[in-house]
Amino acid sequence: MQVRFKLWLEEGGEQVFGEGIYELLLAVERLGSINQAARFLHMSYRQAWGHIQKTERRLGVKLLVRQVGGPAGGGARLTPEAEDMLRRYHSFCLDVGKSLNDLYARHFIHPADG
Repeated sequence: MQVRFKLWLEEGGEQVFGEGIYELLLAVERLGSINQAARFLHMSYRQAWGHIQKTERRLGVKLLVRQVGGPAGGGARLTPEAEDMLRRYHSFCLDVGKSLNDLYARHFIHPADG
């Protein structure tokens, strides 16, 4: 057996940041485009853009700098705030995973006698 978990941040009962937006922003960072990131994640551009806007409103920061069309085509890149959020969320998930695995070992692999 292994421990599996999903982790997200909420405020006022509303999800602010989680795995979905994390994966979307990573894809935008790698591919340089909201449209390409949406295709890669099997979602529509509208759905991806809506998810980004909703997260920006809830966090109170801009996550992307967009370049519209032109001869070289459009694109998007992460803001420093988005890069920081990705780094902190990833680090937090790693720490939570380690803690959960330690607790799993304590309670299921090496339970206290008694």
